[in-house]
Amino acid sequence: MKITVGEGRLGWGIFVRREMVQIRDGMEVFGGKLAERTDEVVKVSCWGEVAREVWVFLWIFSSRAVKGVGARWIDASGEVVVVMK
Repeated sequence: MKITVGEGRLGWGIFVRREMVQIRDGMEVFGGKLAERTDEVVKVSCWGEVAREVWVFLWIFSSRAVKGVGARWIDASGEVVVVMK
């Protein structure tokens, strides 16, 4: 996946990064909120128009592991717009 995205094979404006995040009740928490655990997550940035296609890409490259994890597309203001099932 690193090579595919890094070489621009998915198109312009798609970025992937891996981060350690604080999790509480299955959601990422920020600031002073107490977290239940720390997890490593993959964050993909893309235009909303291609969110469905990016999800299919993740589904294929993860050997279907992304299905059922509640992947979300979050807009620039932080609002959840789409929840993938």
